[in-house]
Amino acid sequence: MPAEAYDDMTINDLRVRQVANIVANENHDVMPLIGKTTGGDLQRARIAQAHAIINADRIYGPERMDSIETAPNTVTAALANSAQYQRALDAARTAFREQESGNDPLGGRMYFNNRYNDYAGPRQLGNEQVGIFERHGPFQFRNGVVYTIINENPKNMPTVRRRR
Repeated sequence: MPAEAYDDMTINDLRVRQVANIVANENHDVMPLIGKTTGGDLQRARIAQAHAIINADRIYGPERMDSIETAPNTVTAALANSAQYQRALDAARTAFREQESGNDPLGGRMYFNNRYNDYAGPRQLGNEQVGIFERHGPFQFRNGVVYTIINENPKNMPTVRRRR
């Protein structure tokens, strides 16, 4: 199956292309840090983010943004036509294929963020402090660095609200 055949496949509420849009927006202008990380390192971070987005969409569907916020799932035409976007699309396709084959390297984790410092301690999510499951980076972001963090899920996950 050609890679682009995955782009309009639906997870729950999101399509694979929308996952790519979120990943592209989350990583706009993020690059490997010369001498520290490679393009492959950054791509692994993007794939991890795509897995987290897919996991959240599987659980929360259309209410995902009420519980687990991310960047928007739409992109500008300029971003959609960039090499950076193509890498985000490749990451979303890879994560989707892995999940469809039963491989979720995040084990259901849904929370991630980009940290603009090397702090490796817990993150406040709601009323809980959660630890780091996976850390990627450092990467170059404008004049500084950024680390991609995949967090543990909180023990008290947000409740899925049922639509009436």
